[in-house]
Amino acid sequence: MTDGKSGVFEYSTPGGKRLVAAYSPVTFSGVQPWSVLIVTTHAQNEAFFSILNEQRIFTIFGIILIAIITAIFMTFIFMINRRLQGTVQSQDVQIKSQFDHLQEAYERLTEQDQIKDEFINVAAHELRTPVLPIILSAEGLAEDMGTEDSKVEIILRNAKRINKLTNDILDVSRIKSNSFKLQKERINIRKLIEETIQDILFKVAANPNPHLKIRFDSKLTPAKEEIMADRGRINQVISNLLDNALNFTDEGTIIVTLKHVEKWASFIEIRVADTGKGIDPSIRPRLFEKFVTKSEKAKGTGLGLYLCKAIVEAHGGKIWADDNVEAGRGAIFAFTLPVEAS
Repeated sequence: MTDGKSGVFEYSTPGGKRLVAAYSPVTFSGVQPWSVLIVTTHAQNEAFFSILNEQRIFTIFGIILIAIITAIFMTFIFMINRRLQGTVQSQDVQIKSQFDHLQEAYERLTEQDQIKDEFINVAAHELRTPVLPIILSAEGLAEDMGTEDSKVEIILRNAKRINKLTNDILDVSRIKSNSFKLQKERINIRKLIEETIQDILFKVAANPNPHLKIRFDSKLTPAKEEIMADRGRINQVISNLLDNALNFTDEGTIIVTLKHVEKWASFIEIRVADTGKGIDPSIRPRLFEKFVTKSEKAKGTGLGLYLCKAIVEAHGGKIWADDNVEAGRGAIFAFTLPVEAS
């Protein structure tokens, strides 16, 4: 034990008992001040090593078992992965095939839509060509006769209706093809509204409603009445909103208001408020879309509000509709316009 090495040796006591001794030197700074000695019986030593062997065998068995389970699990995952890859590849082929069919269908629909738009555009142009002479002839005939003739009035009224329809269709076609243009000029918005109201009153003078009135309220100072806008298009918007108000209102007052927008000083607001039936909830979300109408009186196409929205937005403004809460019934249609050209 003094040679600086560890070791194990066996010996017998005077009584004949077999012992096992294990020793190991303890060194400190190159010096071996003492050694550790463990003495146990031979039977205890064998039992200790037997436990170590059992533990070693159990550890090896556990490692083998874990390796087998891992291999089985990885094989299972691999098989599932291959099956999923096959399924995904099959689905990819089906999806690609369906996508190709949808792409072809979309291209066919796009082509048919273009053909339809071209046909409508050509038809509207061709229809408008004979309508204008009919209107002029009917107006001349009515003027020559000097008296109101119901048959002439029917011809004139329906010819104007066809003319308006063709103009609306052409406008929709221009909007869709991005060829919708504005002819902006400096206009007096108050005077334009007054002229539009006068035109509407003249149009309904043949069949007046004594229970219905139109009132105009301008809150702009004369210095603020000049704006840059397309006169004809703004007249079209106001006329359409007034026509709608007249169609849906049997009695009360239609109030047209002109004022500055409180939040944005560079915008004006034009509002048409009626006391009619109000906005039908079923069409409210789609109110400014094409072909949306709920009019029982007027045989409209449902293009009016769609065109109003396009015209207002082309000017840089916004248009919206709401219930006439102040009057307790009816609807409010309002839109904004920038004071200066955008």
